[in-house]
Amino acid sequence: MEYWHKQQPNKSTILANLGNAYYRLGDMITAMKYLQLCVKKDSLNPTANKILCIMYLKKGDTKKAEEHGTRSLTTSYDEQVTSILQQLNNKLKPGEIMSRFPPVPAKEFPMLQRIKLPVMPSRLDDMEQFSIELAAMKESLKITIAAIEAQAPKPTDDIKQQMLMASFTKGFSPIRVKAQYIIMDGMQIYFAESIKETDVFQHHLKKINIPYNINIKAIQKKYNSQLNKLEGGEAGDEDIIAALELAKCKELNGEAEIYLAGLSRLVNQYAARQEYISRKYFRDYANWSPYWLPETSISFPSVEIDYLKDILNILGKYQVITKMNCEVFEPLPIKKGELKEWEDEYCANFKGKFGIGPAKLFYSCKSWGIEAGEGIVGGFEVNYADDGAFEDVSFELGFGANWNMGTEGVAEIGAGASVKEFVKIGPDKITKEWGVTDAGIKGEIALEGEIGNVSGEVKVIEVTAGYRSELNAEGMLVPLLNLN
Repeated sequence: MEYWHKQQPNKSTILANLGNAYYRLGDMITAMKYLQLCVKKDSLNPTANKILCIMYLKKGDTKKAEEHGTRSLTTSYDEQVTSILQQLNNKLKPGEIMSRFPPVPAKEFPMLQRIKLPVMPSRLDDMEQFSIELAAMKESLKITIAAIEAQAPKPTDDIKQQMLMASFTKGFSPIRVKAQYIIMDGMQIYFAESIKETDVFQHHLKKINIPYNINIKAIQKKYNSQLNKLEGGEAGDEDIIAALELAKCKELNGEAEIYLAGLSRLVNQYAARQEYISRKYFRDYANWSPYWLPETSISFPSVEIDYLKDILNILGKYQVITKMNCEVFEPLPIKKGELKEWEDEYCANFKGKFGIGPAKLFYSCKSWGIEAGEGIVGGFEVNYADDGAFEDVSFELGFGANWNMGTEGVAEIGAGASVKEFVKIGPDKITKEWGVTDAGIKGEIALEGEIGNVSGEVKVIEVTAGYRSELNAEGMLVPLLNLN
């Protein structure tokens, strides 16, 4: 009992069969009743819709007849229904109606899903990147087409003859006739709609190009008439010329921005519509051609090639509107001056040394100190920062020797050499805590002239090395010995 139940037709099929039976018996009222109940449950039932098409045609209701005939043909090819519909509407394409439902199982066409058209931008600032992407996509399509063509089988003369004869041969199986109708009618619709979309696109393109070209010419004429009266070069009107060129450039870009907004909308609409027309036709072509001819006659790669060529042609309608560079006409930015550091006095000139008994007091604008001794020498030095704040105090002790010539206390010259260890004590620059900031050794050789208690000194060389400070060399011999 369970097996018998599974083999039973569904309710809509039962209603269609009952309606068909009463129609053959001549009981039109009962037949109409069952047939209408059927299409309420299954609006595309081919049997019920075919009989309703014939019944309404006999009543003279051609509109209802065409409606039910179209529904019947949508899911199942029927030569009688096709003939009736072509009599009712000679522009009707049976293949277009039957293509609304693909064969089961339908072949996949992955290329249709992978190809996405670029969106033309409506702003000039986005055009540079768009032009790069557009060129890359065109190149990708070209090399893909070439790669497929290199491997796709070439149709022979026998196959071409077979395809030609198949389009005129009658008496094939219903599925083969259906496939033929779908492909042939689809081809006519494809070419007709493609030409129509292109004509509409060219018409609207012309409508936006005319005012744009007029406005561009008007802008150029306005500024060129002013620029022709000016002279460049030295003592000329360079500033005025630059200002006019800048205004002209900005106005041309503004007009191009307005034009691009309309152009991008037009191109994007055209591209989307054309891609849909192409995709629908090649989808049906790929799905139904094996039912019409052997699969070896029309290879799937050849369908992909034709689709990609269509996409490449669509991309040819895209336009790149370049933004003019107005920066070349803009004046250079004015750079504000900054206050430079300067000193109230020059430290190189503010220094000296006085003799105080066996000791000597030396000073400069950033330091002062006392040194004394012969053989064993020592002293200390107080240092200040550039802003006058206390920096550190250093203590020195070591060995030294002097050589003098002249009258002591009157006028004499001398030379001295010493090697001393030093320790610097002062506040840390960050924590401000006092401690040893540096320690090391200092060696020097100097020449000295003295008149009375006033003396002057010339450093021959002085080398200082500390555990925190770098090795430092000063004096006359530094540049000669290349010690820096």
